Amino acid sequence: FIDLPVIEHQKQPTFTSETMNTIVEKAYGQDQILYALLAGTGLRVGEAFGLEVKHLSADCRTITVEQSCWGKSIQTPKTKSAYRQIDVCTELAKLLKQFIGHRQSGLIFANGAGGPLSQTNVIRRSLHPILEELGVEKTGFHAMRRFRTTWLRKQRTPEDLIRFWLGHAKSSVT
Repeated sequence: FIDLPVIEHQKQPTFTSETMNTIVEKAYGQDQILYALLAGTGLRVGEAFGLEVKHLSADCRTITVEQSCWGKSIQTPKTKSAYRQIDVCTELAKLLKQFIGHRQSGLIFANGAGGPLSQTNVIRRSLHPILEELGVEKTGFHAMRRFRTTWLRKQRTPEDLIRFWLGHAKSSVT
């Protein structure tokens, strides 16, 4: 009889609602909006860094994912399922609309020169110091994506919709 191997101590960090709220409250500027967006939509951080104003509906209630950022390069998503539209709750949409202001083009989250942010820099300068202050183990942005998945499941959101919003092709991934 062959069975699946037992994998012990597998690390899949996520945040509680309280921790996620505190992370957003303690962040400032575009980092605060970024963390709220990642937790509220389940976007991959590369997808968030690749978002341009043109990818948002006029009321910011819908995000169209059609590119991502890897390193400093804008590229197409890695799978066909990653091309998708994500619904945004009203409160987050208002926050996003206010952050964008009157901008008509360009990246939503950009460095001082207008280029894509560096994932390493944002983690090192913003996320990890906040986690350290909270006494939470250092982790990356994917914990926010897992937070969103867990929250949607607690709300009894259909798995097919969760898989679509997260851009997963196979249900086994979600």
